[in-house]
Amino acid sequence: MKTLLEISGKTKVVLLITAFIIIFFPTVIIGIDSFFYRDFGVLAYPIIFHGKQSIPELPLWNPLSHCGVPFLAQWGTMTLYPFSFIYLFLPLPLSLNLFCFLHLILGGVGMYFIANRWIGKEYPAMISAVGYVFNGTVLSCLMWPNYTAALGWLPWVIYSSELALKKGGKYLIYAIILSSIQYLTGVPELLLMTQIIVFCVFILTFDRTKLFRYLLIIIMPIALCLIQLLPFIHLYFHSQRQSGIGLHKWAMPGWGWANFIVPLFHYYETYQHTFTQTGQAFITSYYYPLGLIFLAIFSLFKIKDKRILLLVFLTVLSLILSLETDGYLFNFLSNYLPFFDKIRYPVKFILLTSFTIPLLAGFGSTFCEDKRFGIKALIIGLILLAAAGFILWFNYNYPFLYDQFGLTVKNSIMRFLILILFVIVLAISGKNKKSLIYLAMFLLCFDAVKHIPNFHPKLSSDHFTSGLWESAVHSKKPTINEGRVFISREAEEKLLRSTVSDWSANFIGKRLALWSNLNLLEQIPKVNGALTLQIKYQKDIETLLYDKHITNIANILRFLSVRLITKPGTVIEWLEFTNSLPIITAGQKVIIMSDNEITNLIFSTDFDPSTTVFISDSELTKLDTNISQGDVRIINCNISNHKIVAEYEGKSQSVLVISQSYYPLWNAYIDDVKVPLLRANYAFQSVLIPSGRHIVEVKYEDNYFLIGFIISAVLLLFIFIKIRSRKN
Repeated sequence: MKTLLEISGKTKVVLLITAFIIIFFPTVIIGIDSFFYRDFGVLAYPIIFHGKQSIPELPLWNPLSHCGVPFLAQWGTMTLYPFSFIYLFLPLPLSLNLFCFLHLILGGVGMYFIANRWIGKEYPAMISAVGYVFNGTVLSCLMWPNYTAALGWLPWVIYSSELALKKGGKYLIYAIILSSIQYLTGVPELLLMTQIIVFCVFILTFDRTKLFRYLLIIIMPIALCLIQLLPFIHLYFHSQRQSGIGLHKWAMPGWGWANFIVPLFHYYETYQHTFTQTGQAFITSYYYPLGLIFLAIFSLFKIKDKRILLLVFLTVLSLILSLETDGYLFNFLSNYLPFFDKIRYPVKFILLTSFTIPLLAGFGSTFCEDKRFGIKALIIGLILLAAAGFILWFNYNYPFLYDQFGLTVKNSIMRFLILILFVIVLAISGKNKKSLIYLAMFLLCFDAVKHIPNFHPKLSSDHFTSGLWESAVHSKKPTINEGRVFISREAEEKLLRSTVSDWSANFIGKRLALWSNLNLLEQIPKVNGALTLQIKYQKDIETLLYDKHITNIANILRFLSVRLITKPGTVIEWLEFTNSLPIITAGQKVIIMSDNEITNLIFSTDFDPSTTVFISDSELTKLDTNISQGDVRIINCNISNHKIVAEYEGKSQSVLVISQSYYPLWNAYIDDVKVPLLRANYAFQSVLIPSGRHIVEVKYEDNYFLIGFIISAVLLLFIFIKIRSRKN
């Protein structure tokens, strides 16, 4: 049997990263526990669960959140990501945790390949690979499985693109396929950063013969992923993002660079005993093990190397863009690059350092065998120590309200003790004792996982068992045919800023409250939700519902078919909301008004949704003005994910109203004849219906998905034929 020193570098990387994951996350990898904290539990997991529950139907529309909202078009749901089968066909939550771990290993191996190509030495490449996986930035992304997947493919896209630019041929096909797979993870900012790196690699090795190859690498993956991109683009232009709602939420604070050396600088402890950076709560940490920073600084001794110069440039670019206003460059680029002003969290640009810093560290580790390594190491160590000392002095003299200075000092001392041990081990390993390099890599991993208390809290996997709500509330859950639940304003605020310190109680409480996306675990329809993109009109109504200055919401809740509402003075108890209308009603008097007038009236005490429906004046071209309040009897109706069917009988022409979000891809048919679908009560659906007995069908028909499917399928077939022809 081969020893660890005799097997290939890529195999070592797989074994090492797998071993480190098992060491630091043993109960998660065997399924006893699961990640749950922040977005993993309340956002990501419920979305994955809903996608799984939809099988074998493709979930184009989600009727359970936001009164109905596109699902596949969200992009980040990874509905079309080919490796989603890992969690779609294996038990949750174990399979989702394994999904994340497998992509960490994938990313580490990809980084090994590119580092080995750039650096040309096995052990430095292994340090880059381990450093890519085990750092605060990448480990923070475990709360978002799609981010972890995108990071897993990032090094492979760079590696294959570099080969494609140099050699063309089959490598172009590989680069296009790998880039397409990364596109389907649905993280636009990470895709942008990947392409920035590819562009820089292209410029670094520029010659005219590579231009056509570069254009293929850029254009073909986009064309291949139109099946996902066309629905996303359509939703985006009908979403709240288009109107600028909720943009530019979090950037790195102006002092944020200090956290690269002192990880708890200006962090505060939450009620759940986790730690969050003051002023920025998107990424839990972007700390890199001091050993990686130490080696990355060493690489500056080779600054004339074009690749090192490129990595330094990208690192500085990342650090400046993450600051948004404080860095000035972000605002400057927003004036000239329109998509920049749509980036909600500028701090995401720090993800670029997950590629650059480990590679710089790999370059720097080649100095371990240098005769003057000790002197240079001492100088760099003193510089880092002086920087940490200044940061701690500043923290002591200019503290923030919730700083824990004593803990920050102890934590910083531990980081430097690990650094000293790391440097000693590294120096010894450079003297022909290569086996010690694995201990050095373990120290990097240990520093990355333990640099913040409770970095990755875990709960028993039992906390994700479906059916919890019904068994605890002792009430039959409403279905999409019966109505929705509504979380009160007071409960929503308390849940958002929960003060429950026990992790288990906090999570179970949020499940019983059906907060965020947790209603998807119970398959209970809800008025609000937590999907990334919402339909603009519905988002406007939802915002008003949770506006504390709006007092009259009872009538609009009646219209929205609310069956249960949070009991006053509680968070997890529910109260029956009486007198609500069914989701489908008919026979109301039609009043045509402007959108502003409609939003005022539906939040007034005068609004009676059983007798009146307001149609936007923008719908006039679809209207027959000869409409009166009619006597209509709905005989039966059925609501499913992508179709609403109602049979009715009416004595005169009237209107049928559906309290589901209006979206242009829903089409109405009466006895199989297409008729206009109108926007009613500002954000919902209605159909003009003739007298007599008829069947109304309202269907979700995504032609953008179908067009994208055809284009993507043709291109995929073309690529498959090209691969087959090359093999023959």
